[in-house]
Amino acid sequence: MRRNSRPDDDRSLPNRANLSQRRQWTERRIEKRIEKRAEQRSEQRQGKRPAQLQTGQPSWFKRLFAQLFAKKPDSKPDPKLTPKLDAKLDAQQLPDASSKLAPIAPQASSRSLSQATPPTNPRSRNRWQRFAIGCWRLFKGLLPLALLLGIGSLVVGAGVISAQFIVQPKSVVWVNRYLPEAWQIPVPDWDAPQTLAEIKADVKGDGYRLGDAISLSGKDVLYPVLDETFNCAAKCDRIVELRVYRPAQHPGRSSREPHYQLVSQITLAGLEEWFVLEPMANLQMVAHGTSTVLGLDHIEKIDGPDGKSGIWLNAIGEKDAGENTVKFGRVVQYDPKRGQLQALVSWTSPTGELPYWQQVTGNSQPELVVNQTVGLEPQLQIYQLSQASQGARLKEISLLKPALKAVDYGEALQLARSGLWSIALERLKDIKKQEPKWSAQAQAQLDLIQRHANLTQAQAKQSSTNPSQQILAQLIDGQWKSAIEVFQAAKDDRESLLENIRLDAGRVWRRVMTAVELDPGNPYAQVWGAILMDDREGRQSTQKWLQRLGRSKTRDRVIAQMVPSLIPAPPKPKKQQIATQPNGTFNNGALNPIDWNNATPPVAPIPDVNQPANADPSPPPF
Repeated sequence: MRRNSRPDDDRSLPNRANLSQRRQWTERRIEKRIEKRAEQRSEQRQGKRPAQLQTGQPSWFKRLFAQLFAKKPDSKPDPKLTPKLDAKLDAQQLPDASSKLAPIAPQASSRSLSQATPPTNPRSRNRWQRFAIGCWRLFKGLLPLALLLGIGSLVVGAGVISAQFIVQPKSVVWVNRYLPEAWQIPVPDWDAPQTLAEIKADVKGDGYRLGDAISLSGKDVLYPVLDETFNCAAKCDRIVELRVYRPAQHPGRSSREPHYQLVSQITLAGLEEWFVLEPMANLQMVAHGTSTVLGLDHIEKIDGPDGKSGIWLNAIGEKDAGENTVKFGRVVQYDPKRGQLQALVSWTSPTGELPYWQQVTGNSQPELVVNQTVGLEPQLQIYQLSQASQGARLKEISLLKPALKAVDYGEALQLARSGLWSIALERLKDIKKQEPKWSAQAQAQLDLIQRHANLTQAQAKQSSTNPSQQILAQLIDGQWKSAIEVFQAAKDDRESLLENIRLDAGRVWRRVMTAVELDPGNPYAQVWGAILMDDREGRQSTQKWLQRLGRSKTRDRVIAQMVPSLIPAPPKPKKQQIATQPNGTFNNGALNPIDWNNATPPVAPIPDVNQPANADPSPPPF
């Protein structure tokens, strides 16, 4: 075979056939590529397929933001790039099949065709890329700070839980529900949430029973624990304990039956009999009680002073004392924020009136008033509410310690303690006008005295058909002269009036003696003092006491009218004897001269209480 053979030679026929086949295959391949590119162009014009941003594989971060911020499918292609793309495609038309096979241009490859596809919007692509890069940098900058804050929060939370576990271990039991059994926090003496049936069973096992529930703030519930007393006529249940429960979920149970967590509990004992009967025993109306404990049989809610001081309750008991039914009990306060239950004040009321909140002093907050009035003798206990670190506290307004150091102020409080409320009120008002530094405690004592004075004055002004009752009311208020006028107006049966007053002299005696001591110039108080002392200590002691007080014409005149025998009549003076002769004869019709040297001096008469006498400066006996 020759090297340089012509193409049209017979020996080159096989080569010609191969070339024809290769040419046909190449033509078909190019046609397919052109058709495929035409389809891509039509799809691009219809908006079905977005153009690729670049030929290389983008990073995962760029692909993420490209998918997030890619154009919508209905976006139209750029009209500026479409004519250029059509011109390039038209220039790539193949020659006729009869022409010689031209070498395939390198741009006709699939890689060249893909590179020829322009991006949809380069400016938009660059903007979103910069935005994505900025977000990534911001995320990398904030990541350390977020980790630092998270670690700090975990440390602080662990510290708080540790402190709660040290102070009150029961408060961190809720953590155990999120921990495995091996990692749970052991809490000693923890009362796990129980169902109501389990609580009743435990109380019954201790020999008691659970009382009726009382709803408190929110979902908290109060249950009294009762002890049944045998051999009693009525109200045999006695409160021995108070418990507050709160609905809770048991960390180890999935039961839907409601469970209750014990929040607070206190032991609530009764009151001793001597304390219950003390207001009446001080007036000698009943005998002093013993140390027998009287139980509390029921508990009630009372209105509080405001909505911020918690829930107030009253545990109440009763006792029959003569014709009266005395009520007594304890005031209990529950603080929902602290979950704290505490008994604050023990009280007793001979009138059967329950404690109540009322505005008594000038403070913005009401005070708790306990009425211990017995008959005509007013007695109120007033407590002021204060907040301390341990919770609410009730402090009684006392008259034992003067709020001011002035002597007149102390004497006014002494008058109030003896029951002369109106006289003490007048003195305190005069002192307040002259005192520049009038404290809040002094004002509280003044308001307490004024509250009692209003009661005694109202009783004294009431007209009564019983003169002895009216005289007694006026003596309790310190109206000495008015009581004498009522006595003098009752001309009949004065002895019975005095007898009735003497029978009830226990209320008046201390008042009269204090008035005589602190106001010695008042003769009308001395009159009633003499009348009462005559019955208590006798006639002779009373006359000596009047002599020590000094002369008073008004006093003696009134006493002589009321009790004539109390002021003795002045004794008659004895006649002077004339000296005579031993034989009793006259000397020349005249009396013998008196021997003055041997004469006996006349006897001094008994001093009269109406005559001036030296007053004994010593105070009267009390």
